[in-house]
Amino acid sequence: MVQNDPDITLELVDPLGNWNYFRMNHKYPPFDNKKIRQAAMYAVGQEDVLKALIGNKDYYSTCASPYSCGTPNATDDGKDMVVPANIEKAKQLLAQAGFNVDMQAMDWQSLVTRRSSTSSWTRV
Repeated sequence: MVQNDPDITLELVDPLGNWNYFRMNHKYPPFDNKKIRQAAMYAVGQEDVLKALIGNKDYYSTCASPYSCGTPNATDDGKDMVVPANIEKAKQLLAQAGFNVDMQAMDWQSLVTRRSSTSSWTRV
């Protein structure tokens, strides 16, 4: 959009970019269980989040390091868990932790609509 406007100059202000974190409170259930935390990390792929937040691949890059990529402290450790989503691995870890979860990808409106529908409610 704006990159085609001759009156606008795009500049890279910070070559290290911004960081987005996915944090869980490990002191309380269910995230006090390591397998649940790992499942959450596998279920939420970094690239999917960046596509949703930023959109244009020209303006983001994936980086598994807890430190800025391109710096001396950068590492690829854990890249298989952080960058691509792996729903099957997440389901496996949830099952090992004793959970049976029907994981489904959806947009916010679908989620809100599904939650407000009484057709799936059961009486106790």
